[in-house]
Amino acid sequence: MEIKKRQNLIIQTNPYEPPLKKSLYDDLDDNNLNFQLEIFQKEAILRRMKEKTTYQEQHIAVMDAWFDEVRRNH
Repeated sequence: MEIKKRQNLIIQTNPYEPPLKKSLYDDLDDNNLNFQLEIFQKEAILRRMKEKTTYQEQHIAVMDAWFDEVRRNH
């Protein structure tokens, strides 16, 4: 039995059983905006947030990064 860790989920797999869902996002397609927000470059968001001080500035930085990513993918 093998233990895999992905997306902060620990899943035990047995080669004689069908594969288990490996991620909460397996049912979502790549065009789902919530999915994109969750998986796109979090480092860019964190870099922008470190430069901002207030919650409002951090929120604006996150939204800017999100729109940049959506524009890049469409």
